[in-house]
Amino acid sequence: MKQSPRYQWHDGYLKLLLASVFLFGSWNLLQGQHHSHPRYDAESRMLKKNEIIQSLRSFRPNEQAVVVELTEKEIDQSVKQSVRIIGEGFLQISNTDWIYFISTSSHTDANAGDMTLAIDQSGNVYQNDGHVCGGIVHFQTFERQKPRNSDQFFQLFKSDTDDIGWNKVTFK
Repeated sequence: MKQSPRYQWHDGYLKLLLASVFLFGSWNLLQGQHHSHPRYDAESRMLKKNEIIQSLRSFRPNEQAVVVELTEKEIDQSVKQSVRIIGEGFLQISNTDWIYFISTSSHTDANAGDMTLAIDQSGNVYQNDGHVCGGIVHFQTFERQKPRNSDQFFQLFKSDTDDIGWNKVTFK
């Protein structure tokens, strides 16, 4: 049975509408968390932040610490230095300077969201709100010179997924 032109137009319009809805929905799923705005509960985030800071402050470098290394990779005529943190990690920068990192991911704690907190050898605490994907976060710089101290690390290195830098946490 042949449809009238009016119903053919409706069928075509319906197919176009369904295809648009499908494509838009797929695009949002593919974008995932990397491009969405942070959604977290401020109170839960502050509680988690304070919990991590307590862990950072009780940290003492020892043989049991998860050691992470600064890697260097040549890219075209530049260099990329990066460090990969899976949950936590200890980075020795010099004989005297070190950094200990702890990250949390919205994949495991949606109310707290993504954040990485770090403490240096002097007890300074820093925060980075870059995306932590399944407990993994990378910090990178394209500077050729290796960081000479922890201050220089926090100035130069940013999260690799969204180019977010570090902020010093101030206490009242």
